[in-house]
Amino acid sequence: MTFDDAIKEFLRSHIGVNTPGTIDHYIKRLKPLATFADKPLRDIAADDLRTTWIALVERKHRWGGGSDHPRDESRGLSPFTLDGYFRAWSAFFNWCVLQEYIGGNPMRKLRRPSLPNIEPKAIPTDDLNRLLAEIRLNKRDYAIVTFFCNTNCRVGGLTGIRLDDVELSEHRVWVTEKGRGGGKRRAVYLHGVALAALKDYLFNERRWGECDSLFLAEKGRGITNDGVRMVLRRLAARLKLRRANPHSFRHWFARNWLNNGGDLVSLSKAMGHNDPQVTIRFYARWDDKEIRGKHEQFARLPGEQGDAESRS
Repeated sequence: MTFDDAIKEFLRSHIGVNTPGTIDHYIKRLKPLATFADKPLRDIAADDLRTTWIALVERKHRWGGGSDHPRDESRGLSPFTLDGYFRAWSAFFNWCVLQEYIGGNPMRKLRRPSLPNIEPKAIPTDDLNRLLAEIRLNKRDYAIVTFFCNTNCRVGGLTGIRLDDVELSEHRVWVTEKGRGGGKRRAVYLHGVALAALKDYLFNERRWGECDSLFLAEKGRGITNDGVRMVLRRLAARLKLRRANPHSFRHWFARNWLNNGGDLVSLSKAMGHNDPQVTIRFYARWDDKEIRGKHEQFARLPGEQGDAESRS
């Protein structure tokens, strides 16, 4: 079997199992390996992959870009982009081993790139309070932001909610988000301010017509992902907020859960992650000032004020 044949089989194996976006991700990340297209799969060694990997690391231009991710022609690919390539290559060769096309994964001999520590992506609580105060009289926007913060819902999950998905008596809403098979359905829960805001929007502002989307745009149609982002961008610009996007609320939810004493396992479940390591890697982030504060709070010697054993 040639390398190209194996790639085609690998991509075909994801159809109907993963989303089109995931498949497109693999297509793009496996593209640098196209130089091996006609080479027998079993003949591809770690040294071959290492040479291709070094060329990728030393590449001085970035593909794509956009207003949120501008190109930087001088610095090459970011560590996070390189990590995406590495994981895609590893996934492909692991699949080849599973199919018994090869005896071992040659990527195991390559060293995975280390990722730098980055600042938390959550909206700062002070900014969140300012945002909520600004939109308090806009029932829809207030309901959307409090829903994000209380449920950790992704933007695609929020815009996909239908009226039949809402179970107010159970304080529960069913959302369908990205996942295997094109989307996974999960329950998210809300209470307090978020629940009251949703009821206020539903019963006192939402127009009732043919559209069954929970959150509507001005013309009575369901609000779109881009529509939600546009609303938040305008608010962030008006209030000069450093960060206010749908995913920043999801990160805020995770940090708030942990700061209030929640554990990582239950947080991972609440966020819809299959693996707690995903939660740890992307959401359990603290800056140096926060780590110092947690150290002073929790790292106490026996007998010191606040020590758990001395209180028991």
